[in-house]
Amino acid sequence: MCYKLYASFWHNHCFTCVKLKIMSDNKKNVGSPDRDRINLSEKYEVQYWAEKFGVSAEELREAVQKVGTVATDVENYLNGR
Repeated sequence: MCYKLYASFWHNHCFTCVKLKIMSDNKKNVGSPDRDRINLSEKYEVQYWAEKFGVSAEELREAVQKVGTVATDVENYLNGR
C-alpha cells in the first residue's frame, strides 16, 4: 500500500489532514468502477483507451491530467476540443 496523496479539509471547526491510500490496479477487479477509469500506469490501458478515443497516447495523458481518470470525462473533453 502506498500513501502518496494528502487531503485537507475543515470538519467541526478543526483542520484535519487525511492520508489517502493509493493502491495499484487490481487486475482481478474488472467491473465498475475499474473499467470506468483510465490507469496511465498500465501500458495496455493507455493503448486501449487511446485507440478507443482515436488519439495518441500523449493526447490521452494530457486529457487525463486535465480532467481526471474517469473515462467519460476524458471522452467528453477530447470530443469538445
